[in-house]
Amino acid sequence: MLPIFFLTFREGLEIALIIVLMITYLKRTDRTHYLKSIWGGVATASLLSILAGYYIFEFLGGYDPSIPSDKNALRTFEGVSCLIAALVLTWMIIWMSRNAHKLGSEIREAVDAASNDRKATWGLFSLAFLTVGREGFETIIILPGMAKGATSSELFLGVLAGLGCATLVGFSLARGSKLFNVKRLFQVSGVLLIFFAAGLVAYGIHELQDAGLFPIISKGIWNTNGILYEKEGLGLFLKTLFGYNGDPELIEALAYSSYLGISLYLFLGPKRQDKQEGKNKQVHG
Repeated sequence: MLPIFFLTFREGLEIALIIVLMITYLKRTDRTHYLKSIWGGVATASLLSILAGYYIFEFLGGYDPSIPSDKNALRTFEGVSCLIAALVLTWMIIWMSRNAHKLGSEIREAVDAASNDRKATWGLFSLAFLTVGREGFETIIILPGMAKGATSSELFLGVLAGLGCATLVGFSLARGSKLFNVKRLFQVSGVLLIFFAAGLVAYGIHELQDAGLFPIISKGIWNTNGILYEKEGLGLFLKTLFGYNGDPELIEALAYSSYLGISLYLFLGPKRQDKQEGKNKQVHG
């Protein structure tokens, strides 16, 4: 449940922040009569995202692992979906970290553009719909990889808990609460999700190797299963969350470490605005 929780919490938090910015700006500019359009877009996009996610998981449930052809098809689907999920997830995290500083002004400009149009109701509905729909689509792409091995109840509870917590934070921010440090929440959840994404990369390559679509160069380059067994206890917990493998294949290990190192540097490394602020200080100093 934890990977599912963190994913949906992160995605839900992004949606909550953007919708809160929209609503707050409309209230400050005395345009509260457009709030119904915002909520209509949110509700419609949420419903469509739920339906799309349901049909994707129904499609996955149509495979029978006891049939060799289905088993290979499922491995291929899981391998490809994990790699795509890792790429989308990492891009989303890094993009948000590098563009968060200008998000407020962009949202205000988008709200002005939509509400100044003759069809303002439709424009604001579309803005909210596209905002929630984009995040919902990203979640649908990533979730099958994150949910590998999870039961239907675990999937449901993870999604419900993640979105519920994100809604709580969004509601608190809308009420003016300073209880939550949003920047810290994004940073901590971003680091955790990057570790999840690296695990997805390793798992995706492993599945494609089992399906015979990816080469195996050197199997079991080390073996720590005697110390921390990957199929029970703490080892299983780390495998589920972060892709721990007690006896990895060479390409799998290289992909995991490379992806993790590059992604963490891009996420935690100096941002463009930080460099610009540093240059400005030097000039004025």
